[in-house]
Order: sequence, then C-alpha cells, then structure tokens
Amino acid sequence: MGKLAGQAYIDYWRTRMARGPEEASFDGRDADRQGEAIWEFIEPCIKRLRPDTILDFGCGYGRMMRRLRALWPAAELHGVDLCQEALSSIQQDWRDSEQPKLSTSIPDRLSVDLIFDCMALQHITDEITFENAVMDFHRLNLGGVLVLFENISQPRAEHVRDMNAGSYMDLWPGLTWTNTGILRLKGQAHALMIGVNRG
Repeated sequence: MGKLAGQAYIDYWRTRMARGPEEASFDGRDADRQGEAIWEFIEPCIKRLRPDTILDFGCGYGRMMRRLRALWPAAELHGVDLCQEALSSIQQDWRDSEQPKLSTSIPDRLSVDLIFDCMALQHITDEITFENAVMDFHRLNLGGVLVLFENISQPRAEHVRDMNAGSYMDLWPGLTWTNTGILRLKGQAHALMIGVNRG
C-alpha cells in the first residue's frame, strides 16, 4: 500500500489531530485507558533515569507529557508536534509553573538527556520528514537515552510505517539498545526500545 507523503501527509495529520485528543489514539473511545496502559508498561523501565532536559517528540495533546512532568518535575521539558491546535491546548490547560517549551519543530541547538517518542515515528510516512527526524534524534547528550514505543505489527495502512523493532534500532547504530518487551493494544503489537548514547 502506498504511504502518505508530502503535503498529503501534513494535511492528514494536521486535520486529524485538530479534531481533538481522542485522535491521538488507535481508538478514541478509550484513549485515556490506552494512555494509562502504555505508561504502566513504559514507566518501570525509565523511572530510575535522571534527565535534566527532555524532548517529547510528537507530544500531541500532552497525554504522555503530563506523566513525564510528574515523574521528573524539575526537568526542562520540550514538546514538539506539527499540530498547532494540540500545542495550544497544552498551553491553555497547564499552569504557568508547569509549562513546557512547545514548538512545531525542534529548536536548532537543542540537546537533551532524554528523547521520548510514543507512537510518533511510526506515523511519519513522508520519507524526507522521517529522515530529518532520525537526524534530530542524534541530539542526545552523552549518556542520554532514546525511548521509542512503536507499532511493529505492520498494519499496512497508508498512515503507518511498516517496520519492526530491529529496523527501528538500526537507525541509530551508535546507541546501546535494549528491547524491553511487547505491549498489545487493540490486537496490535507495540515494542518498547531504549537506546543509550555511550559515546
């Protein structure tokens, strides 16, 4: 099946995400429950980390970002998403003292201790955008950690990449990787992969 690319890719996600936070899940009818299940799967694997700077890539309406803030309240938190409506919602809903730094693209000179990607890369079907994202993920500081949680069940949909855990991890061969398991949601398999920049 052909994949969304170019302006069609951008229009699809901006239109879909603008409809609200329920669109940031596989089935909007239980988006909050899915978010809780995902976090319960991820959090034990990352709770011992001590990042000073965090990038939530594809942050959407902030479902995971709120949990990142609760786990590391003192960290500098950045959120990136191509949907301005989602970013505006975060700005309106969060207290000033909690506000992350939000943008539709990663700031040029930003380097971080933790990059958190929950089902964002899998949806970048435009190849140029995907290659840029892969390059952006090299912004990890020494000792920094890349957390990927992605669909690997290859649904053959126009808006999802067909990749497995190994092909994701191969994108950053300089990292030391751990594949920490599979979570099944709505009959689809999602892999949690954690890579460390050991220099």
